[in-house]
Amino acid sequence: MDNDKKADLLAGYFKGILTQHEQDEVENWINASEENRELARKACRLEQYVAQYSFARNRDDAELLRLSEANTASIMRRRTFLGRVFRALGNTAVAASLLALGYLLFSDSEVLVKVSTDNGEVAEYVLPDQTTVWLNTNSSLLYPESFKKGKRHVRLEGEAFFDVARDESHPFVVSARDCDVEVLGTQFDVSAYPDSPEFRATLVSGSVRLVNKTGGRRRSTELFPGQRFSLDHESGASTVTYVDTESLTSWRTGQINFNHVPLSDVLTIIGNTFGIRFVISGDKILDDTYTGSFSGQPLDEVLSTLEEVASLHFKALEVNDEDKYQRYIVY
Repeated sequence: MDNDKKADLLAGYFKGILTQHEQDEVENWINASEENRELARKACRLEQYVAQYSFARNRDDAELLRLSEANTASIMRRRTFLGRVFRALGNTAVAASLLALGYLLFSDSEVLVKVSTDNGEVAEYVLPDQTTVWLNTNSSLLYPESFKKGKRHVRLEGEAFFDVARDESHPFVVSARDCDVEVLGTQFDVSAYPDSPEFRATLVSGSVRLVNKTGGRRRSTELFPGQRFSLDHESGASTVTYVDTESLTSWRTGQINFNHVPLSDVLTIIGNTFGIRFVISGDKILDDTYTGSFSGQPLDEVLSTLEEVASLHFKALEVNDEDKYQRYIVY
């Protein structure tokens, strides 16, 4: 793997946007030697910084490098470490941005762990602080091998349910897309799939503070049990509503339950559970509410039941090579 390709693939790998073939290529390279594994760990820490902090994404390389000149002493203290990493990774624009910012990130001793689920898979993990996480299908979670001082910080892509171990001196923060969810000890669900038009955070118990960082601004929202925060990425509009939390979080038990739930949420739950997406023809049907339960039934049986009881029709669309999900039109 040449240096330029290596840098691009590693960046894509830690963002979870590679094809299966590219992911296998990266993992084979990482597993080839301890040196490769160490380089990958350091690249992951630096990539996470740019993904996490919005100001880094909103500024070009020239501005980032200008900002770094104001911190020459700090840059010099880490120049040897960072230079060694990026001589191995390649001198790309991504590497230049990370080099300018990397000294602000983690201590050299921190190791990040990435766990992920495949299509149709739900997995349970226990984090170093004894927080339990249920990871929904086609999702990934990035977290430190051990939580150090300050906040317990993790990064999510996809959907996960968190049962956070209470620690008042170390808040637990979930970063997903342009939002942070901060808690002390509580149960909540975060849905932030890259292809979804909405970010959603649903509070089951306790309390959370949600920070919306879209548009370069920081806006905080407090949630109470039974509330869901929704952010439309296209319009930037956000809402807080009361929802049936048991229905919206039932996926972690391997079941699909909904009680007087709008069809839009029913389709979202089914789509995330089976790793598919729906294209709606006629938005008026989305406000209808439904009650039902599925446990272990295959997708075709679930869709057949909905067609029967809800007078809906589902038609599978042709899958393109670049599509990650099978899509169905609903009419």
